[in-house]
Amino acid sequence: MRILLAERVNAGVRRAFIGHELKTVTEAGWRGAKDGHPLALAAKSFDVLVTIDRSLEHQQVLNISPWAF
Repeated sequence: MRILLAERVNAGVRRAFIGHELKTVTEAGWRGAKDGHPLALAAKSFDVLVTIDRSLEHQQVLNISPWAF
């Protein structure tokens, strides 16, 4: 599984995903990008986005299962 950690997620969380391909937003080269831009890129390159943003579903049009939040 290809996993992207959002900017404010502690990079130490990567230990929970051993055996998966994981990058931080910084490692992907998207640090400081506008909010919608990393989501569009992530949708093309990653299977999962791990974020601590509790209002993401109100900021973006997301095509995901409602149980994800």
